[in-house]
Amino acid sequence: MKKSTSSSLRLDRHYLLCSAAAAGVAVTITPGSKAAVVYSGLQNIPIFPLSANGGVYIDVESPFGASQGPAQVSGWDLNPYANGGVIYTAGNTRVVINGGNAANLPSGDVVSSGSVFSSGGFYGQLEIPPQSAGYIGFSFDPQSVPGVQTWYGWMQIASNPGGNGTVVNWAYDNTGAPIVIPEPAPLAMLAMGFAGVAMRRRRRAL
Repeated sequence: MKKSTSSSLRLDRHYLLCSAAAAGVAVTITPGSKAAVVYSGLQNIPIFPLSANGGVYIDVESPFGASQGPAQVSGWDLNPYANGGVIYTAGNTRVVINGGNAANLPSGDVVSSGSVFSSGGFYGQLEIPPQSAGYIGFSFDPQSVPGVQTWYGWMQIASNPGGNGTVVNWAYDNTGAPIVIPEPAPLAMLAMGFAGVAMRRRRRAL
């Protein structure tokens, strides 16, 4: 016997909200709508050094795109390079800065209109220590929405001067609301929560 639609929706919300809470990410669920936070899932995209091919150009907007430079992916927003130690941004993308560098934001920080952002077309050092992972905050003007919009997001980057750095994952809020920098470890639980919802929906479709 199949469960009612309302019961199934409640369980979907439960999966998403529990996993998002564990990951420190605010997910807004309303009837008939998708979560406001768009999460990339685990990416682990290698960042090759500038001397090799210009790093990696990433379009964070869903459907996501990435390309190792100098072949730039269409609509790119962020371009980490030099083993995860430096970053470029596209004209309408800004990063949260600290003293002229892209700030390494702690868990619990909020990326919002109150953050201190770079100007468009920023390039500079990341404050993520070598051989460790950290978070940058950014804002961008989505291409999928007409007119002037500002969405806020974060990206987790692993910096490794001895080899390729890595773009681990990212997320943004597609309503223009602020977004919270999550705890590093439980992010896999967020992905599991979305996977759980997808599995339940596939079963209901059978």
